[in-house]
Amino acid sequence: MGDLIISGGGLTTVGTDEMLEHARELSALAPQIEGWVVTLLSPAAQPPGTAPSPQWRADSPEVYMLAAHTALREAEEQAKQLASELNEAAEGYGRTERMIQQSSQFGGAALGWVMGFASPMVLLAAVSAALSSAVGVLAATAFTGSPAATLKRLSLVIRHSGILSNPMFVAFVRTTISSVDDGMLGAAHLPLPLALGLDDDATGWFGLRGAATAVVALAGPRLLKETAVTATPSGAAAAGGPPAAGGFSDLAARIPPGGVGKPQVRIEKYLGDDGTPRWIVYAGGTVDGGFAATTEPFDDTSNVQGVAQLDPGSVRATLDALRQAGAEPGDAVLSVGYSQGGIVATDVVTRGGYTNAGLVTFGSPTGQMDVPPEVPNVAVEINNDTVPSLGGDPKDAQHGGLERTVVRRTIYDDTHPPPADQWLPAHNIANYRDTARLMDDSGDPRLNDMRSRIADFTDGRPPEVSMWRADRVPAASHEITLAPGPAPALTPHPVL
Repeated sequence: MGDLIISGGGLTTVGTDEMLEHARELSALAPQIEGWVVTLLSPAAQPPGTAPSPQWRADSPEVYMLAAHTALREAEEQAKQLASELNEAAEGYGRTERMIQQSSQFGGAALGWVMGFASPMVLLAAVSAALSSAVGVLAATAFTGSPAATLKRLSLVIRHSGILSNPMFVAFVRTTISSVDDGMLGAAHLPLPLALGLDDDATGWFGLRGAATAVVALAGPRLLKETAVTATPSGAAAAGGPPAAGGFSDLAARIPPGGVGKPQVRIEKYLGDDGTPRWIVYAGGTVDGGFAATTEPFDDTSNVQGVAQLDPGSVRATLDALRQAGAEPGDAVLSVGYSQGGIVATDVVTRGGYTNAGLVTFGSPTGQMDVPPEVPNVAVEINNDTVPSLGGDPKDAQHGGLERTVVRRTIYDDTHPPPADQWLPAHNIANYRDTARLMDDSGDPRLNDMRSRIADFTDGRPPEVSMWRADRVPAASHEITLAPGPAPALTPHPVL
């Protein structure tokens, strides 16, 4: 279920793929009908001996030709009118969506500022609500037998409700995330007009990026702090493996599935006729949900660092893998990512120093990340997926928001509810692979253009494939273990 809804790509129209396809077909049909009319009225089509002003009988062939001419003219006008109306509907859809987005952003910013300004009272209300919730949990424990059983039952109720996959909840999360910076400025008692003036879209001074940076700074010495990282090949590079990537479904299928101890990065090397290398880099999603860095760089520390546009370990490891694979500054690179991997792929574009052949992301919170307008950029989002909303409201039309082609799709509704055994089922990469197949079948010119770029980039040549495992390097421990016997002389260690 769920038609593709396509927007951006330099166009102001927004519509389902089916609606826009009908508009294109009708626009192409009108000149075809005109050609049929010209053929019908050409001298070669006239019966021999036809006079300039013949006296036609009811059964004369000319009568049928005239009727056909009239019908074709009517069909031509109807095709033009329907195509125009469909395009106007798409334009209206786009205008309405942009108005709703602007209203939501302003309303969310104002509400966030008010909540921040009144933060002492809000904190008191939150504490009261927390105490009430605790009393409720204790009361429920009398029936379930333990707090753990109560929380398990509560989680089951939440999953069965499907609220986390509701598009309205996803929109609420997006607006809330975008309002965090306004809440911080309100808590600092900055006047509302000044707080709105510091908005990230308008100035780049604060916004979601600044709020995430503040969170990193205030999280203490252990939480959300970066470490050194390494990237090591997982097995030898293999030549003559899979066929060349030729479309969106190929890209989505090759993103590493992730998992503890598994490779998170895939690199494909394509050689041109002159031996010049071209590269496709694929980055997978989050593996570790912890906010204290351990050994996994595809973690929530990198997520927050990435939203803050600082220096995520997952990005550094991927760039290191590209370097080790042989990619040099100026080489052509196509960047692909899923979930956190979309942050990585976007940073490869902006920080890698490569010639950017394009950027394709699936289910990634990258709506506010800067991408050069000349880079072909396709973002795929499922309306039931909360993860893309964690990047906040996307950039608006006045700040480059139309340059990114956004493909959206709804997969759950009242008749097709989400599975109750998962917290965020819409974020499953299988759903994005299904969407990628629909994108390959689409006739939208924006998607056609990107597919053509992918096919031209790989040129039908089988790639050399390498898989890479990224790891964090824990900070050196300064603890000293004393062995039995005489106490050793202790040498002071510098604090890193």
